[in-house]
Amino acid sequence: LSLPATFYQCIVTCGANSGTSTPVSVALTPVTGCYCIPPGTDCTDDDVILRVRISTLDNASTCGTGPPAGYTNYTSTVAAPVVYAGAGNPLTVNVPTTFTEQVAAWIDYNQNGVFEASEYTNLGSNVAGGQLVGNINIPGSALTGVTRMRVRVRFATALGSGDACLGYTFGETEDYNVNIQPCVPITITSSPSSASVTCGNNASFSVATTGSIPAYVWEFRPNASTAWQFVPNAAPYSGINTATLTLTGVSAAYNGYQYRAVVTGGCSATDFSNFATLTVNPIVPVVTPPSATICVGTIQSLSLTNTLGNTDLISEGFNVVSPLPAGWFAQNNSTPVGTTGWFQGNTAVFTAQSGPADSYIGANFNNVAGANTISNWLITPAVAIKNGDILKFWTRTITGVSFPDRLEVRMNTSNTTNVGATNASVGDFTNLLLTVNPSLTLTGYPEVWTEYTITVSGLGAPVAAGRFAFRYWVTNGGPSGANSDYIGIDNVVFTSTGGTAQGIWTGPAGTMWTNAGATTPYVAGTPLSTIYVNPSVTSNYQVNFTTLTPCTSATTTVPVSVVNPVVLSTSPANRSVCVGGSTTFTAAATGGPLTYQWQVSTDRRVDLFKYIWCNVSIIYIISCYISNEQLPLPLCNHCSSMCWNYQLSCGYTDSKFIANCNNICT
Repeated sequence: LSLPATFYQCIVTCGANSGTSTPVSVALTPVTGCYCIPPGTDCTDDDVILRVRISTLDNASTCGTGPPAGYTNYTSTVAAPVVYAGAGNPLTVNVPTTFTEQVAAWIDYNQNGVFEASEYTNLGSNVAGGQLVGNINIPGSALTGVTRMRVRVRFATALGSGDACLGYTFGETEDYNVNIQPCVPITITSSPSSASVTCGNNASFSVATTGSIPAYVWEFRPNASTAWQFVPNAAPYSGINTATLTLTGVSAAYNGYQYRAVVTGGCSATDFSNFATLTVNPIVPVVTPPSATICVGTIQSLSLTNTLGNTDLISEGFNVVSPLPAGWFAQNNSTPVGTTGWFQGNTAVFTAQSGPADSYIGANFNNVAGANTISNWLITPAVAIKNGDILKFWTRTITGVSFPDRLEVRMNTSNTTNVGATNASVGDFTNLLLTVNPSLTLTGYPEVWTEYTITVSGLGAPVAAGRFAFRYWVTNGGPSGANSDYIGIDNVVFTSTGGTAQGIWTGPAGTMWTNAGATTPYVAGTPLSTIYVNPSVTSNYQVNFTTLTPCTSATTTVPVSVVNPVVLSTSPANRSVCVGGSTTFTAAATGGPLTYQWQVSTDRRVDLFKYIWCNVSIIYIISCYISNEQLPLPLCNHCSSMCWNYQLSCGYTDSKFIANCNNICT
């Protein structure tokens, strides 16, 4: 906003005479035009700002070309984020780790167009890593509205409070707008709800808040009688500093755990949410058939049908490399060791395959000094490994390769991080799974992000705990060598593939087998999906199984009923009755359990009652009239309702039939 100009003129009086000068104007320059622009600097050699984050601002950048060189004004291209007066506003700046870099920031609190000493925040140096984090404590007296923020990086030498416009040789300066607003205290509007999941599944807890600059930490306790502890940044947890805490692949050990959110704001005290309880239910084994009835001497198969879904045991996007993610390990065996190891991705070279621009892990020619062999190892956390499991990752090198790179992927089955001590050693990682650009050609390493997939094979048996390793291995590498430049690795995912669950079976000794012919006995404790049983008496069989999570299922009982061969001990005898009379037939047998089926056949209507299903050993014969002709009618018991049912079956209503039926039933 331009203010109107002020005009001045001079009136000169001498006696009765006077003269008036020509008016001159003095215009006020807008505040945005008053900020100093520092002299040009050189940011082409990794003395550069890679990324700036504050509030909703997230800007990845490369070396500014100005004018002047090393300066970029983002006030018209990057939206001003809201920051809060009377609060600590987190600022994160990413810089390379090639050299020592110092970072500082200024915000013009009083909006007078000058970066004053009282408006300075020092973020320090990159000695501990390439991501510098600090709080800008904006005073409550700061004017609200849009104002200017300056971020500077300088090689080696610290930036003082009066150095917002200082000229120096190596470094970079970036200007942004920010919008200062009053801070609003934090209020928790919704606490997490209790969750109930089946063992091996995922669970999450969420908290909702209002207010300025909410910050979250989650706490847990195993039960109500134990003390609260901070949730660690390790499996199975993720999102420990967000509004939603996630547990992946929950095991039975977490049953009964309680969780709560600890919330702080830019201008409010710590507040605690209500707690929520996690219930972890056991998996229920499903067996086919769920029960069985067999004749003595026969063999019955029992099959566990639960499937174990795929589980990602490793899923790493490298949002933060320093320190390395939990469980990861690095060792640089290059000789002599150079100035870099594994580092946060440098957006000035290329950006990440997905996620934030710098969210990948990188290595480069400076892993070794001079012209020598690079052997820089990056090792995954320990995981269970079996044939069929899948390791995936993305990798690339720079665009326009002049110095070729090479990457090996190796595996050990002994759960160690031993890679030896020389640039030629591999330690326990003797299983070479894949080599990217084995011959060190200029075209052998992809110049765009490319995904590689490795399926584990050749293991004699599943491994309870093993590790994978990425080895950046380049001979004649380094700043003076003919090979090696820069590589990135992103989105490493190791998937434990599922399949049919393998159960531990129990039952009467000598009745369980591993083959359909019942010749190979089942060995107690052996995990199998199918067994074969041949009990001689009715028996129960039990099964449960354990997953990689680990989750031990509930126990399912399968009853197997055994029936003995049926031997007929008494056969029905011939009978002779008068017209309209009745008689009975009796049969007796041993074995069973027994069911009875009676059959009838007549000369006149053989199709009328060929089969009579009666689960009794005695049947009754009465007369049924069809077209005034009499036929014998079997009844299963003395029951008037049966009489009426058979009356309908005969298809004829006759007083003789009804009377005869009533006589039998009474």
